[in-house]
Amino acid sequence: MGHLKARQADPDIAIVNVSDLNRCQQAELIGKIARSGPVVIGMDVLYQKDSTAINYQDTSCYFQTGAEALRQVFADHNNKIVQAQMYDWENNIPDDRFIIFPKVEVGIINNLITTDDETTPVREFITWHKTGEDTLVNLSYQMVRKMAPEMYKKAMSRSNKYEMLNYTGNGNSFLRLEGEEILSGDFDPGSLKDKMVFVGFTGKNNYGGRLDDIGDLYYTPMNAKFMGKSLPDMYGVTIHANIASMVRKAQFIERISGWIFWLAIFLFTYLHVLSFVYLFLKRIMWYRVSAKLIQLFSLLLITLAVFWLLETFSLSVNIKYLFIAIFVSVDT
Repeated sequence: MGHLKARQADPDIAIVNVSDLNRCQQAELIGKIARSGPVVIGMDVLYQKDSTAINYQDTSCYFQTGAEALRQVFADHNNKIVQAQMYDWENNIPDDRFIIFPKVEVGIINNLITTDDETTPVREFITWHKTGEDTLVNLSYQMVRKMAPEMYKKAMSRSNKYEMLNYTGNGNSFLRLEGEEILSGDFDPGSLKDKMVFVGFTGKNNYGGRLDDIGDLYYTPMNAKFMGKSLPDMYGVTIHANIASMVRKAQFIERISGWIFWLAIFLFTYLHVLSFVYLFLKRIMWYRVSAKLIQLFSLLLITLAVFWLLETFSLSVNIKYLFIAIFVSVDT
C-alpha cells in the first residue's frame, strides 16, 4: 500500500550498486570509493565463510583470493567502513556464517520489521539490541555516528528500541551510482566527497530496473501501486539509506499514546454513541441508513486526519482503536 509522498532529496547520501561484481571487483570498488573522500562507507553486503559460496574463489585478484583482497581493503580503510552484520534473533547471537573483518565496526542489517512472508510494508525497524553487556546498533545508526555524532546521540537518547521509519523517498532521493561506473572511472570522484555512501545490491546493471531481482526487495509505504497486488518496491540498502537520512535530520515519527490517546478514544466513542442515541430517540426515518452514513463519514474523516498528522507533524496514531470505536458505537 503506497500512501506516503517523497520528501526533499538528501544530497549527502549516495548508494552504489554492487550488482553482480565478484569479491575481487568489490575490493577494488571499495578502494576507489574510499579514495574519493566520503565520510563513511556502509557495506550492506554479506560475505559467506563457506567455500562453496558464490565468488568465494576469485581469479581476478592476481596473487590473492577475493576474501584476501577484501580483508586488505577493509584493513586499509577501517576508519571509514561500517560492515553489515546479520543477527540470529532466534538464538540471540550474531550470525557466524559470514566473515567479519578485524578492526572494522559492524552494524545490524536484518533489523527491518515485516511479516514472515515479507508482504507487509516496512514501517518500523530495530535501532539497537542488547546482548550481554554489549549493545549492537544497526548499520544506518553506526554510519550516522561517524558522520554526525551529535545526531546519533540524540537518536540514542530517545531510548526507543523500535522506531517508525519516516521515509525520505525511493532510490531517486539519493545520488545513485553503478559499481561498474566507478571501476571504469566513468564518474566524478568529487561526487562522493564528504558523503555517506551505502554499498549494496540494487539490481543487476540497472538501479532497481529489474523487478525479478527480488532477493533483497521489500514492500514499503512508498509503493506506487496504492491498491491490489504489487511487487516489492524498495531494496534493503535503500531502506537503510532512508533510516540514516531520517536520523541525521532528526525527522522522527512520534507515536501518540498514553492517557491523552485513550481519553481521545473515550470522547470519540462517547460522542458517537450520543449521536446514534439521538437519532434513535428522535425516530429518525432510515435510522440504520443514517447511522451507516455517519460511520462511513467518520472513517473517511479519521483516515484523512491520520495521514495529515503523519505528513504534516510526523505524528503516528494507531488507527485500529478508532475504527473499533466507530463500529462498536453504532450498535451500542
